[in-house]
Amino acid sequence: MRYCSSCKTTKAETEFYPKKNSYHCYCKLCSKEKNKQWKLANKDKTAQYDKLWQQSNKDKKAQNYKNWQINNRAKVNRYNSARRALEIHATPSWLTKEQHQQIDSFYWLAKLQEELTDTKYHVDHIVPLKGKTVCGLHVPWNLQLLSVKDNLSKSNKV
Repeated sequence: MRYCSSCKTTKAETEFYPKKNSYHCYCKLCSKEKNKQWKLANKDKTAQYDKLWQQSNKDKKAQNYKNWQINNRAKVNRYNSARRALEIHATPSWLTKEQHQQIDSFYWLAKLQEELTDTKYHVDHIVPLKGKTVCGLHVPWNLQLLSVKDNLSKSNKV
């Protein structure tokens, strides 16, 4: 049993957050209430901490993915070469030079959009190149720019 300095009651040790060598002097309920009050009184600091935490979390995810790519080079190469082959086979031979330039412009626009908005963009195939019921072509009228979030949520659907 432990004594809470805030609510002045005696509670079981499971009602307290553990410390390195002991337990905190406030029970979990009082700790949560004090944290809530502090956050309300320090909204500017809370927003700043949240922003820093989100950025560091984003950096960690990016670094983890880069590490995975380095450690799984064969899988990455296999995926990329399969994707390139799929695009090549899905690109009709009857496309004109202007239509090939239109395809290139989609990728150029995606890069430009990223630089202007600090948001990643993908060039998405409206009808997927490799769908369950239908397979689309790698042609200008089957392409669209989507944010990464929208494209990944769309997955491999029309």
